[in-house]
Amino acid sequence: MKPDEAKLLKQGYPHAEWNETHISYVLMTEDCAYKIMKTVKLDFLDFSTLGQRKHNCEEEQRLNQRLAPDVYRAVVPVTRQGDQLKLEAEGEVLDYAVKMKRLDEQRLMSKLLEKKQVTEQHIRQLAEVVATFHAQAPVVQQVASTTEFAANFNELAEQADWVKEQMRSDCADIISEAVSLSDQFLQQNGNLLKQRQKVGLVRDVHGDLHSHNVFLYDEPVIFDCISFNDAFRKIDLLNEVAFMCMDLEAQGATALSNLFYTQYVAQMSERGIEHVEDENLFIYFKLYRANVRVKVSIIDAQEKEGPPNSTAVKPYLELMKQYTEELV
Repeated sequence: MKPDEAKLLKQGYPHAEWNETHISYVLMTEDCAYKIMKTVKLDFLDFSTLGQRKHNCEEEQRLNQRLAPDVYRAVVPVTRQGDQLKLEAEGEVLDYAVKMKRLDEQRLMSKLLEKKQVTEQHIRQLAEVVATFHAQAPVVQQVASTTEFAANFNELAEQADWVKEQMRSDCADIISEAVSLSDQFLQQNGNLLKQRQKVGLVRDVHGDLHSHNVFLYDEPVIFDCISFNDAFRKIDLLNEVAFMCMDLEAQGATALSNLFYTQYVAQMSERGIEHVEDENLFIYFKLYRANVRVKVSIIDAQEKEGPPNSTAVKPYLELMKQYTEELV
């Protein structure tokens, strides 16, 4: 959907809430949420045609049915009626949307973490849900090469000047030290990554497992998995778990991070999947995920109007420093 079309759709639903991400628009009524893909083409996705956007909606619906079957309801058309755009109506099909059940935002894990209301029981339940999902997930035969890992990690070096200018020179040093250590680690552990793939520890999982994508009800609801790029979703199980742990640690919940990890490993063992655990690789994957968060936070800061704000970048840079020191 193009910006002018999004504006027209928004005008047709004056009482609905409206959110926007880098790649989508989300219109929220009292009971439902409708996610519409932007007409964009980036390095890691292509939504430039109607067919591609429809396919991604169908993939998002299919893949998220695995963990949130009661949330993801259907793929529905966005249609033109005269000079208006409507959802789920007759008329010329202009685009497509993923229709979802709207959940209580106060139950979002990230919000509950802010209020210190995430309990150990929540974490145990979440670890069980993730372990069950991982145990049933299809094994992937193709694994990302260390060259691809290095290329993705080392992209952050392009932002070192911004960090030095907006923060401090020693913050930029964190990036250069992490890049150097990452190169060294990947060179030394390429065979380990290949061996983990051979024994079935690389699977088609969620790809974006963090507290903003989990609702904590009586049973945890995990939503919004990666649908637009298979490589982001077909990863080492430890890579996925490391994202949640890093996210918890970034919010000061280190004890919950440790609990999630130990419970997850125990749950996987109960399901007959051994050797998931590897201390150094786990730290590296946390470093990798913190790296991604630094990049995303910098891009967000650069795109916002007004003077750049590095506040959101700082906790992830600090974690990168911590993980780098733990790996040395």
